[in-house]
Amino acid sequence: EQRFIVPYASTAQLLRPGTSRFNVTAGETRNNYIERQAKLVQGTYQLGLSNIFTGYGGVQGSDDYRALLGGLAFSTPIGAMGIDLTQAQTDLKSGKASGQSVRMSYSKNILSTGSNFAVAATRFSTENYLDFSNAMQLLDAERNGLDTSLYGRPRSRLTLTANQSLGPWGQVAFSGFTQNYWNQPGRDVQYQFSYNKQVRQVSYGISANRSRIGLGEMDNSLLLTVSMPLEFGGSVNSPQLSGRVLRDTHGSYSEQTTLSGTAGEDRQYNYSLTGSHEGASHTNNTSVNGQYTGPKAIVGATVSQGDGYNSLSLNASGSVVAHPSGVTFTPYRGETMAVVSAKGAEGAKVVGFPGLRLDGRGNAVVPYLRPYELNEVAIDPLGTSLDVELTETSQQVAPRAGAVVALKYGTSNGQALLLNVTLADGSPLPFGASVVDDRGVSVGVVGQGGQLYARVKEDARRLLISWGTQAGQQCSLPLPAGKSDGKTLRQVDAVCAVDQLDSRVASVSNARESR
Repeated sequence: EQRFIVPYASTAQLLRPGTSRFNVTAGETRNNYIERQAKLVQGTYQLGLSNIFTGYGGVQGSDDYRALLGGLAFSTPIGAMGIDLTQAQTDLKSGKASGQSVRMSYSKNILSTGSNFAVAATRFSTENYLDFSNAMQLLDAERNGLDTSLYGRPRSRLTLTANQSLGPWGQVAFSGFTQNYWNQPGRDVQYQFSYNKQVRQVSYGISANRSRIGLGEMDNSLLLTVSMPLEFGGSVNSPQLSGRVLRDTHGSYSEQTTLSGTAGEDRQYNYSLTGSHEGASHTNNTSVNGQYTGPKAIVGATVSQGDGYNSLSLNASGSVVAHPSGVTFTPYRGETMAVVSAKGAEGAKVVGFPGLRLDGRGNAVVPYLRPYELNEVAIDPLGTSLDVELTETSQQVAPRAGAVVALKYGTSNGQALLLNVTLADGSPLPFGASVVDDRGVSVGVVGQGGQLYARVKEDARRLLISWGTQAGQQCSLPLPAGKSDGKTLRQVDAVCAVDQLDSRVASVSNARESR
């Protein structure tokens, strides 16, 4: 048994030397605050220059908007830092709005104390700088003849996140955000403090939130959450009951209760039932959700009902991976994956992934591999044909981030037989006697009480059994007629004949020795 901790913190854009990363995105916005959506094309590139420095840059373009970013991240003994500059231009009807933005970020993970915190500060150096979201809102306002001076133009922004482990006493976390504007008074402020702890199988958390927009009043809210299994014990299919109570700044209470769980041999069925009450609006809502994880896709449905509305939604998701062994459908989606191939082992389960089995070609896609760590990928032969045997059921792989690795598992095909063998006089065969087929290929050894488990090829007609080199210490066993259905193990009582076999067995043994 090995136990170790892998430290992880979201560092400021750092990459190892010589490593690069790029991202290209093209699409259309889905913004509820604008009437006409905008096309968008953007790309980023990062390059690890050394163990200390990483350079990065990016471009962003849309109708009447362009932005260019360049920056440098570096590692120091006190944490990871990054600084970048963005130049943006927006073609408004009132003229071109062009400006710059400077951003600084810092993150640090102290493993010995269980502390992790990050800070990001952004300074919009000129009033005419607009990020993509602000630019789209102003362009849409101009098209609709609205007063663009009513839209705030950010001047500076500061965000902070920190969490601290208290060991057996739980964990505390803090997050905060503040922003002011060039053309509006006041400041947006929001910060949250939370505490979470688990006692046996019951977990609970308390969080307090304060927020204010501009010159408005400060809003306060308090949230309590509790989650527990309905059946305390080791059952993996025990339903989970969770609840939450929220008190808003006006003293109104909102409650929500959810019952959720899994079902099925492989836990491929998921369900949840939710009921809620909104204190501010005095409304009640209920919803029922069900999801099935199949071998090729995940499908689900949700039915909701509330005061004055009813809704039904259907969803399906999955991935398609093309590889040298074919095209494979999988219900899961992930960045770092493995393609598992075991020819003839269709129906075998992939351990740890509900509903995931090898398809008709013996392939499956395993998602969610941890990059740069050893991952064990195991196959459970339960569900495969008894005429197929896996020569290995587990492999370990340490992939790069974003890789799709190929894992091939060896298989052996042949009819599986369980033979209760005796000699002509009714005595059992000696324990440990070697068994070969009529090609001289070893297929097993005799077990206790003359019992023999063997896997033989379809064209094999007999087995040759030997427990010595003397006359009378070899015999021939004709294989029973018929074929296996691959679902049940054939058990046969058989008699091994010694008559006139010494020369033939000896010739097979000599042939094996000569090879």
